[in-house]
Amino acid sequence: MRWSDAQLVAVVVMSLSAAACGEKGTPDSEVYTLYAGAGSDKFNRGHEATFDSHYGEAINAYSCERAQRLLQAEFQRSIGLEEVKVWCEKGRYKK
Repeated sequence: MRWSDAQLVAVVVMSLSAAACGEKGTPDSEVYTLYAGAGSDKFNRGHEATFDSHYGEAINAYSCERAQRLLQAEFQRSIGLEEVKVWCEKGRYKK
């Protein structure tokens, strides 16, 4: 059986797609993590979210900073917790 050009192209495209799906994830250098801490305990680092999309560092940083602003405002507006600090750090979650 001889394969047509279209069949060969389809096999190559499927192989490349499978290889792309097999990657190990977003590199740590492109990840941002959102933390929150209470003013009463300056060493508290509560994990809120990790931003590790495959779109890259710029999008992950932007998303984290946007979430930080929204969450900080929500803590202050709804709960009245002025002492809660919310911040982003580059990298995966660390205690």
